[in-house]
Amino acid sequence: MPHDPDPNRDPQFYPAEDSPQDYYTLLNLPHHPPPTTQQIRSAYRALTLSFHPDKQPAHLSDAARHHFGRIQEAYETLVDERKRVVYDLLGREGVAEEF
Repeated sequence: MPHDPDPNRDPQFYPAEDSPQDYYTLLNLPHHPPPTTQQIRSAYRALTLSFHPDKQPAHLSDAARHHFGRIQEAYETLVDERKRVVYDLLGREGVAEEF
């Protein structure tokens, strides 16, 4: 089992705000084979338990809030089958334009 970094010990864990990150990578999911809805939900739940801003030290609160928002955005896109198809074809910008 891969080691999950501890955000409380590693302030570098949170990606820079401007760094683009693939939604599948952000949720630790494979592209192929496509993850099931249950796998997406499970990955999201695990990440929310680890990275919820209320569970982070004060000095990481801004980064945690931003990272958590990106996790939520990824989840909301991938769990919705229509949005996921658009995302897979056109990326994040395509979803923003379409929905």
